[in-house]
Amino acid sequence: MGLKERVRDGLRSFLLADTPAPPTDEILFDTSHVFGSLEFGKYNPDVLLTNKGPGVYRRMMHDDQVKSVIMFKIFSITSRKFFFQVDDEEDAAMREMADFFEFALKRINGSFTDSLVGILSALYNGFSITEKVWAPIEWQGRAMWGIDKLKLRPFETFNGGFKVDIHGNIESLEQKSLGNDVTVPLDKVIHFVHQPDKDLHYGESDLRAAYRPWWLKDIALKFQSIHLERHSGGFIWAKITKPLNVNTQTKLESFLQNITAKTTARMPDGVDLNVIHPMKTDAFEKAIAQYNKAIARAVLVPNLLGLSEIGQTGSFAQSQTQLEIFKQVIDAIADRIEEALNEQLFKQLALWNFGTNDFPPFKFEPLRGSELIEMVKAWGELVGKRAVSHTESDESRIREILMMPEKAEPIEDGTPAPGEPEGQDGGDTGLPDANADHMPDEEEPPAPDNSKFVSKKELAHKPWLKRVRFAEMKSALDANDEELNQDVADIMGRISKSLESQIATIFGQKSGTHIKSVEIATIKIPKKDLADLRKTIRAGLTGTLDEQTKVARAELPKRQLAKVIRPGMDETKSERFLSSRAMQITGVLNDRTLSATQNVMQNAIKYDKTLAETIDAMRKDTDLVSMLPRVDSAGRAINIPARIATIVRTNTAEAMNMARQSLFESPELEGFVRSFEYSAVIDDNTSDYCEAMHGRIQIQWGSLGPPAHFNCRSLLVPVTVVDDWDGKESRLPSIRPAKGFE
Repeated sequence: MGLKERVRDGLRSFLLADTPAPPTDEILFDTSHVFGSLEFGKYNPDVLLTNKGPGVYRRMMHDDQVKSVIMFKIFSITSRKFFFQVDDEEDAAMREMADFFEFALKRINGSFTDSLVGILSALYNGFSITEKVWAPIEWQGRAMWGIDKLKLRPFETFNGGFKVDIHGNIESLEQKSLGNDVTVPLDKVIHFVHQPDKDLHYGESDLRAAYRPWWLKDIALKFQSIHLERHSGGFIWAKITKPLNVNTQTKLESFLQNITAKTTARMPDGVDLNVIHPMKTDAFEKAIAQYNKAIARAVLVPNLLGLSEIGQTGSFAQSQTQLEIFKQVIDAIADRIEEALNEQLFKQLALWNFGTNDFPPFKFEPLRGSELIEMVKAWGELVGKRAVSHTESDESRIREILMMPEKAEPIEDGTPAPGEPEGQDGGDTGLPDANADHMPDEEEPPAPDNSKFVSKKELAHKPWLKRVRFAEMKSALDANDEELNQDVADIMGRISKSLESQIATIFGQKSGTHIKSVEIATIKIPKKDLADLRKTIRAGLTGTLDEQTKVARAELPKRQLAKVIRPGMDETKSERFLSSRAMQITGVLNDRTLSATQNVMQNAIKYDKTLAETIDAMRKDTDLVSMLPRVDSAGRAINIPARIATIVRTNTAEAMNMARQSLFESPELEGFVRSFEYSAVIDDNTSDYCEAMHGRIQIQWGSLGPPAHFNCRSLLVPVTVVDDWDGKESRLPSIRPAKGFE
């Protein structure tokens, strides 16, 4: 050590000599007075287990809905791939340990994934105890300690087995089974606790919150079975029209008592047999569906849905979404599993085999790509079971929320990447100038390569598809949508802050019950924000009209015809479309935002909420979350709400189709454009309708043309006199566009 280092260390020691050390001892109590002065072990505080016994959760796991949502939650974790994180690949020691850990896991008797499923039984039991069975193994010619088995042990055998000190630290663990008590070394087991905030040692089962709907569902099923047994064959009664002797009466009574076992019967004269069938009822089905939904809500995202008390349906695409929160919950559980395995398993392997506590940690790969696709498929199955509701924009919202990679954008030579239209930097766009009175005289640009959008067979038989610049069209839409989404979200972020400020003023120092309903009516969105919102939407749609007109003009096959075509949509028609649409969208956002805010305030009055609770309810309300973004410290939106994204995408796509049809149906092209083909190749949210119409040709599509549903990006491709079309219109199926799009 040099002089400089010795002086530095000596000075540090001198300066820190009188610095007090932080307190390291524990002084606060963890256990309640129930256990404080007694010498028996701490028992599971779950009242349901105490009253019903440990078998209650096993019985609940036999229910189809409970099992499906619990296993969905578990498999969303265990289906991920895992790795051992080596920060520096050149660190030979860390790389060696990572290779050994992977080798050791492959040598486990049984499946490591099954062992993880066993550890995660804590989700429905509250906690799990897994015994580690060690065994010597040979690796690269060396004798090492490996894992022979990871065996899950019955959780109920550890009830009362946790011996803890007054600070909540586990001193010993005992297993109690059939009168045999076994003291378990703490380093012999993996102790994983679910929801440790409820209890550090026993946790709490997700099924605890689902018990009531499960119990009610069980009763409903029993009553449904009784109803079917009693009434499926109808209520049978006999009408005696004339006196019967005693013997005949006795036989008739016996027959009526045992009629369910009979297949035929002969009635004596004077007896009319009648059957009354009760009215059909779907009350049981509705109740069971309601209980199934409650079970899914309790298990999938316990206590985190943020559904407000008034009029909320839990619709996936209308909210910031249950799936987004569900993914966060799953990630949190996965992080805790990683920590438990690193602390209680791999730390021992590193110490016993490499003599160090520094080792590459076990990690799950994040949910991306095909794993996310499978997760969304599973969510779709839950939609089918009516555990959650479904809307047409669910698919796009799932892709956005889960940060799934977007559909690959076909990139051509000279074509910009998605979201970066050519010419944005001021250079030549390569497209005709829509503001010029005539087309430039230079040669037409080469036809685009559409092989990534349309099959070679289609291109051979439909030459009009060769002219369509699908890549440019999609790129321009994506760029415009991204900019407009952010601009609208920023304004809605300002609106959110304004609403919260108005609510704070109304509350003052009082609670919810002291607020008058008339005060709620004073909450308004500032006129300036509404004006900015209207102008922003109009500007965004104007940009789409202009950009898509340029792209459409480039599709015209005869350059001499293109020269006489006016720049784009008729000015009066364009003004009418832009003004009405901007006002309509602004009005919808204003009305729905205020309505949802008033619902939250009504609940604040009804349940006597504080200001903080009301603001929290505002930020979790599914309707408001679908319109109001989260904002950063600068007030800029940091996410695009679901309803905003749907509104923007749907209306920019409509502007695209308005621009195209105004051009292709202009008087100058009368007789030149013969018909239109329906194309859904750039639509990432293809509906059943668009899929059925894709490739069909009509002279006029009218109300059956795109857009045909929310988020629709389908378009009409012109077929001209220079194209080899046989003049026959396609036969259309009976399917119709979505409601509101005809």
